[in-house]
Amino acid sequence: MRWFKHLSASNRDEKLRRIQDEFGIEGYGLYWIILETIAEKMDKKDCTSMTFSLKNWKKITGVSDKKLRKFLTFSNNLKLFIVKDSQGLISLECPNLLKYRDEYTGRKK
Repeated sequence: MRWFKHLSASNRDEKLRRIQDEFGIEGYGLYWIILETIAEKMDKKDCTSMTFSLKNWKKITGVSDKKLRKFLTFSNNLKLFIVKDSQGLISLECPNLLKYRDEYTGRKK
């Protein structure tokens, strides 16, 4: 996907406010970095998840494993992401991305 709709009121979304309460503006940034990473790889199959090792997720997000794990647990509890951790791989899914897909990707489909 080339781009996705970013609602101008996102910073006032109840769940994202809870992220900001817990992690500050860094948590808000983590949320968007993860969304961008997943959206970039969405294809014709509408796959809304990405699976990487913890090491790779740390490189993508630029935070420590402790902070990343805490953020992912918190986000999973809020249902912002569906987090699966298995055999050293972390899969993050965000089905809501389908609602915000760009028109270009929709036409290609």
